[in-house]
Amino acid sequence: MKKSAIRVLMIDDDVNFCARWRKRLEQHCEVHVAYSADAGIQASLELLPDVVLLDLYLSPERRNGGAAEQPNGFATLERIHADRRDLPVIMLTRDRSHARSLEAGRQGAFDYLCKPPDLEDLLKTIRYAHEQARLREQQAYLQNDLDQRLGEMVAGAECMQELLCMARKCAQVNRPVLIQGETGTGKEMLARYVRDQSPRREERFAGQNCAELSGDLLNAELFGHVAHAYTGAKGARKGLFRYADRGTLFLDEIAEASFDLQARLLRVLQEGVIRPVGADDVVNVDVRLIFAANRDLRQACDEGRFRSDLYHRIAWVTLEIPPLRQRAEDIPTLARQFLRSFAIKENKDVRDLSPEALNHLRNQRWPGNIRELKNVIERATLFCEGKWITLGDVTGRFFQRDGKAEIESLGVAGCMEKKLPDASREVRTAFERHYVMNRLKQSGGNVARAAALSGMAPPAFRKVMNRCGVDPHEFATSKLLV
Repeated sequence: MKKSAIRVLMIDDDVNFCARWRKRLEQHCEVHVAYSADAGIQASLELLPDVVLLDLYLSPERRNGGAAEQPNGFATLERIHADRRDLPVIMLTRDRSHARSLEAGRQGAFDYLCKPPDLEDLLKTIRYAHEQARLREQQAYLQNDLDQRLGEMVAGAECMQELLCMARKCAQVNRPVLIQGETGTGKEMLARYVRDQSPRREERFAGQNCAELSGDLLNAELFGHVAHAYTGAKGARKGLFRYADRGTLFLDEIAEASFDLQARLLRVLQEGVIRPVGADDVVNVDVRLIFAANRDLRQACDEGRFRSDLYHRIAWVTLEIPPLRQRAEDIPTLARQFLRSFAIKENKDVRDLSPEALNHLRNQRWPGNIRELKNVIERATLFCEGKWITLGDVTGRFFQRDGKAEIESLGVAGCMEKKLPDASREVRTAFERHYVMNRLKQSGGNVARAAALSGMAPPAFRKVMNRCGVDPHEFATSKLLV
């Protein structure tokens, strides 16, 4: 069976039925079985199945001496969807009543099949349910990307909330904006956010890095040129100012602009006209200009490297983007957004980051800021072998099975800078994860056996395993339910 096979969880108290259908389905899917509602709900959280096959009439489970609801399958369905709302659940039952099938649909079941199902019909339903779930996930991501441009601007940190508040206010006024921040902090993303909040949101957005081109090439790119304006200019070109007319033009690394370009930009701001390279006449333009720099323009003015008159024109309002190290609370959200993006792009079934991986990311200095974080998550997603990105994945050491690399990458020296309770908690969490993974390796992924080796009851071992973000099926040597 392929490693990427659809993972199916059967929740049914009929042992014989499960044995027969598990054997048939295992030729096509990865199959796991739970024989009670509680075991099934627990398995849905631990195994992360793609599709659930749920018996409508599970044996009643009494709680606190009271009577269980009938049919118990609907109550189980509700509990499953309370934790994983989009998990497709196919109801199986010998009850052929039309009323039950309608009720199943109202309760959120993906489909309702009568026992015993036709194998081909069941496989088609499983595949269709899985495909629909993937399409919904992709659609949700693409819609989020369209509406918010990969999360719009993640602003969990107070400093980012204040920044976006100021950005929304200045977006309403038709004046230039200066964005300053370190390399990789997301200056173009903030520029797009300002455009999206402005009256020009429906018009074009164009961008140009002033450090990429120089001299006539940069002037021609921005202002356009007539035919034969300079060597190699065979035809006329409109340029970005006219392309973005009535819209927004973003000029990054403006500190690298030549004095000639600075003079041209000052004229645009003062008079609203441009002169294409080699042209005699000026052209009127209506463009909202947003500038960005990764160093202090005021200091550049003091050093004589930037025109002070242009600076005062563009710095009417300055938006300072904080570096990523000053907004560590945003790192998990950013990391998960990048993970979802790359997982879909590369068709990888990687679903989240482990607690150790997130702690490691939060504690880095990130000199390359968001761009560096994005690269780390992309690499980790590509090389991740399970459903969770581990500490080894994000450190680039890709987890050695003896656990040595993971223990070494704990950063004990870094913990010395923290308070004892925090440092102790981080080291203990990493040790527990290393310990749990070794026990699961020894037991072939069997949780009960791993718990016995650890001197723990299985529920207690599962609690530690879940807290550490360890998937026992990465260590399984058989398809038996662990």
